[in-house]
Amino acid sequence: MNTDVGVARWRELIDAFVVQQERLVRIHPDLYEMTRPNPGATEEQLLAAEERLGHPIPNQYREFLTVANGWKDWSQSNTLLSCDEIGAGVLSADEFSVMIAGDPREWHGYDEWTQITRAQDSYWTAYLLMRDSQGEPAGSVHLWPGDAITGSFENYLVDELATLTEWLDREELGPWGRVWGGDSTPPTMQAIVAKYAELRREIEAMAVDGTIAGQPNPPATQESIDALESRLGHPLHPEHAELLLTADGWPGIPYLLSTHEIIDGSRWRASLVERDNRDRQALSEKERAFAQFGVSVPPAPDRPSAGEVAAASGVTPFAAWGPCAIGVDPVDGFVRWLPFDSKYGDDPSDITTRSAGTVRAYLLDEIDQLNTRVEGLRSVRGGPSDT
Repeated sequence: MNTDVGVARWRELIDAFVVQQERLVRIHPDLYEMTRPNPGATEEQLLAAEERLGHPIPNQYREFLTVANGWKDWSQSNTLLSCDEIGAGVLSADEFSVMIAGDPREWHGYDEWTQITRAQDSYWTAYLLMRDSQGEPAGSVHLWPGDAITGSFENYLVDELATLTEWLDREELGPWGRVWGGDSTPPTMQAIVAKYAELRREIEAMAVDGTIAGQPNPPATQESIDALESRLGHPLHPEHAELLLTADGWPGIPYLLSTHEIIDGSRWRASLVERDNRDRQALSEKERAFAQFGVSVPPAPDRPSAGEVAAASGVTPFAAWGPCAIGVDPVDGFVRWLPFDSKYGDDPSDITTRSAGTVRAYLLDEIDQLNTRVEGLRSVRGGPSDT
């Protein structure tokens, strides 16, 4: 709630974040630099901020600012804003209502919510509720995108610390350590396929949403690989070929294409067409939602279709289901989601993805995500937590 927690508590949380930052820089020295919080704000700085904002700063957040007046890249690329920066993202009531679509309450935008963080890629921005409103206490934090509201700034920091710590625990073990019990030996493709099949079977058995995981097809023959490469006009990436020689396709979600399906191309083309249809539908729905509040949507820039991106990039089809089309890049062998991958530019739904890497890295990342989901389902059902 919006009550003071004391300077000692803020220093405790700051020290905990510093420890995780040190881990972050140690694990990813090329991506992150060590940063420290700014000195605490003076009373004059706080009063100036309140005068600029036109309302008092909630007590708990105000107390934190006296200890740390902002912190650049405090959690990965996310920055806690200083007194003279908070509220930089001014939102109207209509814009805030659209941002948290589905919330039936009539928020008053900037009069109630003030931006307190800034992310390097403008994602995961936090807004602080400046006064009690519609059942939510002043000092509550809304993290966008999403619709969850945290009851206090302290709880927001605690949640962020837990998320950062858990992610770093996984990063420290490496791309396979958590699933393979900390073993630092890279697993073989046969071991990867076997583990992936095991987890997909478990997901299908435990999921309550009707998930159909599917199991791998038998290995491709070298003749099938040769026929595919002849059709493509170039060799497959070695890891893609290795996967197909271990499992020639894999129905389910994701649906990994077989040599025959890559040559045929119908499933791949259908996913590209479905992607474009979904994008047009999403834009239309966004325009309708904004129109309800009298807010116009800027005209969408002309962008190539998913099929045009696929053709221009020269990717080898890898997986296709519904509107999802994933290919192997011919230059670096990375598995990339079309047309959303950051290599190919921004997409019309404002979703940009970054590749997990080559086929092996993609499968290891999928296994890690499935393992996390399995552990969650096991904990709910009271089963064993180890894999």
